[in-house]
Amino acid sequence: MATIEMYVWDDCAYCKRAREVLARSGVDLGGSDYIEHDITRNPQARKALQERMGEEKPVVAPQVFVNGSWLGCCADLLELEAAGKLRSRLDGIEDS
Repeated sequence: MATIEMYVWDDCAYCKRAREVLARSGVDLGGSDYIEHDITRNPQARKALQERMGEEKPVVAPQVFVNGSWLGCCADLLELEAAGKLRSRLDGIEDS
């Protein structure tokens, strides 16, 4: 599996839902291939997310990255899951 990174806020319902979607898709949330960055009280993580997303976009969470490339937010995960494409994207395989 690819390296999955997710930026989250404390007590965020969308972040919780994104974790559930990732777990359903086979991501081991306690494994070494999953990295979670809590941006609630961590200005460095928030700044890193802002740099990754671009200065013109607001910092919102959750945001998921696969092997360093942006995958999306909770709504994007749900859409990919419904289309049967999430597992391959989480494995680092791009859709053609």
